[in-house]
Formats: sequence, C-alpha cells, structure tokens
Amino acid sequence: MSRSSITKNMQLDPISEDGRDTDIVIPVIGATGAGKSTFINHLFGDGKEHVRVGHDLTPCTANITPIIIPSVNQNPTNPNLQSSRIIMLDTPGFDNTLESDAEILKRIAD
Repeated sequence: MSRSSITKNMQLDPISEDGRDTDIVIPVIGATGAGKSTFINHLFGDGKEHVRVGHDLTPCTANITPIIIPSVNQNPTNPNLQSSRIIMLDTPGFDNTLESDAEILKRIAD
C-alpha cells in the first residue's frame, strides 16, 4: 500500500510521519484484556503508565498507539543498528464488542 493511499484512509501520527527505513516496528496484538498495554508499560521499567491500561474486559485501547522505546546504549559492533528505533504499537484487542477482528487487523496492517 502506498503512503498516499494510507494518508487518504487515516491520519498519520508524528512517529509515522518521521518513519525511517531503519525503524523496527513491533505490533503487540492479542485479545481484549490480555495485557498488551501492561506489557508495553513494563518494557520501560520506570513504573509510569506510558499507555493507558484497562482493568476489565471492556476495551480500553481504541486507537493504534505508537511508543518509542528509548535506546539505553548503542551497538558498537553493528553500526547499522545505531540509528534504529524500536517502536511498539499498542493495538486494540481482538474479540472486543466495538470492532470486528478483521477491521482491527486491517488497521494494524495499514
């Protein structure tokens, strides 16, 4: 899918606008209430809530939310990795009552 067709269908966030060929994008997907947002928050290790966490089976994450994991140290053995960013995508859960799984998967793919 071309960038122009993506921008017609959805508004890109600033991270997507600044996309780099070296970005490593990891979508975190699973059922509603599985702990996707909690997992992403734990990756930071600072105890803060970087993405909102629901506390029941009601969907909490409605939009795909990109989060850049800050690099702790650069990899001197592989210079190509030094400019890479790890971007985790917090995604809406499958099996929720607001959207079909097919629609959620299409949004993640776009």
